[in-house]
Amino acid sequence: MKFPSLIRLPKYSRFDFQPRYYNPEAEKRQERLDKIKLELSGQPTRNISFSNYAYRRHKKPALAANYRLLFIIVLLTLVCFGYLYYGDIIHQYIETLSSQSIKYALIIVLTVAYLIYKGRKYFKNKRS
Repeated sequence: MKFPSLIRLPKYSRFDFQPRYYNPEAEKRQERLDKIKLELSGQPTRNISFSNYAYRRHKKPALAANYRLLFIIVLLTLVCFGYLYYGDIIHQYIETLSSQSIKYALIIVLTVAYLIYKGRKYFKNKRS
């Protein structure tokens, strides 16, 4: 007996796999025939491998990402230690300022940070 439900469950689906026939000897024979045809036609034969190019292409962004992560970790560590060391001094300074000037300073800092972020995105898209 099936109870009504608000959640729709997936229906049973049958696995449909159709294996392909693979003959390694026939493949080697076909490669040899293609190579012989190229030699007879007079065209130069070159084996081009893109695996090394793909490795070099993907290595640089991964390395940059690792450096970026290391930079973020170091920055957060410095901020935490700085807060622990200078936290009381900063709190005393903030309490002496008026709340209005803090709001204006925060608005200015956030506006400048936003403009820098947007500018970097804009110039990055211009270079591409």
